[in-house]
Amino acid sequence: MISRRTPYLLLALAAGLVLVYLLSRYRGLVLLGLPSLIIVAALFAVYLFPAPAIVSSVPLLFLQDSVPFLGLVGRLPMIISAVWVIGLVQGRWRFTPAHVRLLAFAGTLMISYVFSPDGHDVGPFASGFFGMLQGVGLACAALSVRLRITSIVVAIGITSVAASLFVVTGGFGGSGVVEYDFGAYTRVIAFGLNSNSLGTISAVAVAAVVGLALDKRRQLLLVGAIPSILILPDLKSRSSIGLILVGVLVAVVIRIGLRKVVAVIAAIVVFFVFTGSTLAPLYQQALGARANSDLSSTDSYRAAVIPLALELGFSHPLVGIGDGNFQRYASDSPEIGIALNTHNEFTRLLAEFGLPALIAFIVVLVPALRKSFRFDRTRSSFPILVVLVCSLLISNQIGNLKIYGGFWILLGGVLALRPRKTDTPQSVNAGSVETV
Repeated sequence: MISRRTPYLLLALAAGLVLVYLLSRYRGLVLLGLPSLIIVAALFAVYLFPAPAIVSSVPLLFLQDSVPFLGLVGRLPMIISAVWVIGLVQGRWRFTPAHVRLLAFAGTLMISYVFSPDGHDVGPFASGFFGMLQGVGLACAALSVRLRITSIVVAIGITSVAASLFVVTGGFGGSGVVEYDFGAYTRVIAFGLNSNSLGTISAVAVAAVVGLALDKRRQLLLVGAIPSILILPDLKSRSSIGLILVGVLVAVVIRIGLRKVVAVIAAIVVFFVFTGSTLAPLYQQALGARANSDLSSTDSYRAAVIPLALELGFSHPLVGIGDGNFQRYASDSPEIGIALNTHNEFTRLLAEFGLPALIAFIVVLVPALRKSFRFDRTRSSFPILVVLVCSLLISNQIGNLKIYGGFWILLGGVLALRPRKTDTPQSVNAGSVETV
């Protein structure tokens, strides 16, 4: 029996053969239109194999600016979104209430972008606005396709571990890792990301590895966390240390229970009290010379932007002050006086896009966290989501699909989770369900 995909596969094969022939005969002419041909080929690939295409977009989006021939990967979220819309029109996928919540969030962003009284300081492609819209498209597609959670977690884990390993080895001996001199110490930059962003990647790697190791009961998988630990002295990032600890703690708690974890922590505290030891040497080793530096000014600036963001958000509650405008307000503020971001994605949504955008995002996020905790049988998605949500409390990265592409896909994946009809309430509360 002929599959429904057979005509499309034959058409894609014919197009590939034509492309090879043209490349061999008219290289200069074809190269001018090669990006368009690649986009068309990507549309066919995503339409025919949506699940592998969406999952593979996690590493591809991370590498889009690092590998020359992957430059067009930045269009992949739009291609996936277009295929999702085509599938909805054809009746291939269903439109669910979770889709409504995701699109409502996207709608609040667009309304603010168009109608904010102060306009927007940067173009849509240069800000987090367009990245968030693409992220919503990825989440909608992942929700419809109903991806396996383990596949998404593995893709996120492999990408994050490989990135950490790349930095630890100094770009595998190449020149992809740059040391930035801060005077008393240096910090690394790689993949176009600063040390704090790389710290988020390393924390996600640890959360994914620990979650998978506990799920599969294979301690050997914990080796994958080693690069993320070794990277800490190069990053000198306080946030990465905290995020790693959060990821490990959450992964262990949901697997063995809170009481046992509390007992272990209590035993560790008693050990340090009786031996007179502290964790200061480990902190010193992780931050190096930065541990002895005065970071009070950095902390004071970050503390000062929070009340300013709240003030701006509640004084412009409907559509906010406009995308990218917070830095201008911070620069004009007597308490701050320099161009700073909010360093908190929730307060940024409130200040720049308005209260409806913040509420819409929370309405999307809370059910995703609840479903991840209750219905993900592997229990490996929840630590990753918690780490990335905690990162949103101290950074403005949600529109950067290098870091948060996997987050949006995982968000859509867990929103598709639901309890099976044969499951008892006890098994549901234990988190024993995963969609296939």
